[in-house]
Amino acid sequence: MLAAALLLDAWHILRPIESWPELGRFLTGAFLKGEMTPNHTPMLCAGLRKSPFRWRRQDALGTRLSALLTGFEQAGAESSRDLDRLQLARDRLMRCCANSRRHSRLPEFISLFLTRPLVTIPMARQDLGVTAAAVDHMIRQLGPAMPRELTGRNRYRAWGVL
Repeated sequence: MLAAALLLDAWHILRPIESWPELGRFLTGAFLKGEMTPNHTPMLCAGLRKSPFRWRRQDALGTRLSALLTGFEQAGAESSRDLDRLQLARDRLMRCCANSRRHSRLPEFISLFLTRPLVTIPMARQDLGVTAAAVDHMIRQLGPAMPRELTGRNRYRAWGVL
């Protein structure tokens, strides 16, 4: 993590691409993906955005590094909260599957909601190999609270677990 913080600090100091400063966050995420685990990129960017510290060249190196490491810590806390939220949503959705048939596609439909930020009817049709009417029926089976409709339109509807 210290190497990633040094890499991000060096990006800010050198500024190789002036018009795209957030590219340094993605570069750091790519470094972590190659060195540690593949799940760092989005949460790292979110944690650094929520960090109260704003990078300034005149701050001492120790101050900048401790602030970046604090941002990394906030990214970890944010990802932990997201995982808890998704686990709670999964538990709530799986209760609907308790009385479903053995060959039902409802558990696969629920995993589709947990792996994607939004789900549309054509996407679910393609991934599950069912008709649009079957997707509509599965959404009605899940109940009114989960998943939530994100678009509010009749022609193009999308749902997500928020």
